[in-house]
Amino acid sequence: MPPVDLQSKVLDTWAFEHGVELDFIRPSKLVDNCFLESFDARVREECFNANVFISLVDARRKIEACKVDYNEQRPHSSLGDRIPSEVLRQVAV
Repeated sequence: MPPVDLQSKVLDTWAFEHGVELDFIRPSKLVDNCFLESFDARVREECFNANVFISLVDARRKIEACKVDYNEQRPHSSLGDRIPSEVLRQVAV
């Protein structure tokens, strides 16, 4: 994986070439992005606060299970009560 500074240069170049204006939030200031703030609150409530992690391996396993549930099992009201993986499959077709 390239160093972070190389990745940011690649992203900056891609954005410039595609007419995309990058707008970064302030570090640790989720209130700058309501979508990220909402997602963070949901992850904390449904995953971090709902589990006890006894090791790094245990944490990775439980967080992966939360990710699978979020993306592949649970409908989202913002997607018309559809599952994200289902929406992604429809867009990819």
